[in-house]
Amino acid sequence: MLVRKIFLLFVTLLVTNITHAQNIEWYVDDVLYSTSSCESGDDVVVPTAPNKSGYTFVGWDSVYDRILYLESSGTQYIDTGYIPNQDTAIKAKLQFSSVANNQANFGGAGYSYNQQDFELGLWDRKFSISYYNYNNNSIPVTISTEDIIDIDWNKNIFQYSINNNPASPIPFLYGTFSASPYSMTLFANKRPNGVNKGKVKIYYCQIYDNGSLVHDFIPVIDYNNIPCMLDKVTNQFFYNAGTGDFIAGPKINE
Repeated sequence: MLVRKIFLLFVTLLVTNITHAQNIEWYVDDVLYSTSSCESGDDVVVPTAPNKSGYTFVGWDSVYDRILYLESSGTQYIDTGYIPNQDTAIKAKLQFSSVANNQANFGGAGYSYNQQDFELGLWDRKFSISYYNYNNNSIPVTISTEDIIDIDWNKNIFQYSINNNPASPIPFLYGTFSASPYSMTLFANKRPNGVNKGKVKIYYCQIYDNGSLVHDFIPVIDYNNIPCMLDKVTNQFFYNAGTGDFIAGPKINE
């Protein structure tokens, strides 16, 4: 007998940065199959696999709407939980909603103001890049709110393009980071003096550690209609750790 496969919809993504329990609904063929509850930071308990004559159960899939970008109004940010080091790399597409000083931080973390840094933002409308203890490496190109920027920052080599126009790679001296307690943020730079947030749109962001993909963030609207980031590596939603709500970009089809 030919065994057919069914595509089952569900929500089992680990709930992070939510301070209360979330009810999780599991659907089979658009019919509610089971309901469970998950506290913040706990693993989701998966229900018993459903049976259907003539079909093979191939697993659960997550329910969310893909959006073009996630935008911070200046008070929202995401804590990735990842501590950057000398072998960190980032690939991302972004657009600054404001290029004013102290309002244009994309992401990163620093052990102190100018040590163990891996940060990216703007200062005087130019890239301000920190790697190791080489703070504020300014790249002489003026950024506007109309510019869509692609970055490919691998360890001590920074590459970027603006509106699909690639620029020459920018090298830094390679350094060795010591242990840092500060995890990398998105939409903000995290330092001992606090989290310096920015007004920015992020279309996607991938974080690598010595060539291994650690996080692959895409902007989505979750099953509770909350704009957030979905990490395709860990299969988790990452929510706002600041105040207010993220602004959702337009929905797109993947």
